[in-house]
Amino acid sequence: MISDWENKLADQVQRNWLNYRRIVIDLSTAKTNEKQNVTGEFIYVEAVSDESVTATVRLNRNTNDTIELKTQTKIQTVFQCFYLTNNAQSGKSITLLIGINFDYEKQQGTKKALIQSIVKVTNVAANTNTVPASCNTERVLIKAHNTNAGLVWLNFRTAAVQAACLPLVAGESVTVSLENLDKININFVVANEIAWLVYEI
Repeated sequence: MISDWENKLADQVQRNWLNYRRIVIDLSTAKTNEKQNVTGEFIYVEAVSDESVTATVRLNRNTNDTIELKTQTKIQTVFQCFYLTNNAQSGKSITLLIGINFDYEKQQGTKKALIQSIVKVTNVAANTNTVPASCNTERVLIKAHNTNAGLVWLNFRTAAVQAACLPLVAGESVTVSLENLDKININFVVANEIAWLVYEI
C-alpha cells in the first residue's frame, strides 16, 4: 500500500508524470571513475550499441564496488551520483534509464540559500584524534587534501581510530548532515596533512 498517496499523486501531476530520465553515454573516450552528477533511485540499462560494449559504475563513492553495465542490468538503490569507467570504444554508447529520486530533488529545489564557509584541519602528529573547533552547521563536505600521502580516517561523535572507521584517500570527499563541526573526528596516518571542511549554516 502506498503511504501519503494524495501528496504523491499531487507531486506526480506537478511533474507532468515524469518518473525517469533517459541518458545516452558516449563511450568513444576512455573514462576512469568520471563523476556523473545524476541523482536517482534506480539505474536500468535500456540499450547498448552492441553487446561487446563494456562499462562499469560505482555508486556515490569512487571507492565502492564496481557494477558492470550490461543490457537489462537493473540497480535499485538511492544514489546522489555515480562514477563511470570505460575504455575507448569508438562509435559505441550505452543508454540508461535513471529513476528519479524525487524526494531528494524536491529537497534540493526548495532548500533555502545557505552560507558556506571553509575550515582547514591539520595535525602535528600522526595517529592522533583531531576535532575541529565548535561551529553550528547543517551540512558538511569533508575532503582529504589532494596531495595527502596517507589516509584520513573519519568518525563522528567518537574518536577516529585508524582501520576502525571511514577512510578517505587523497582527493576523496564525503558529505554529511551534522549539527556542529565538533562532532567530526579525524585521524591522519601521516603528520602535517590536511582535511578541508566546507560547511553550510
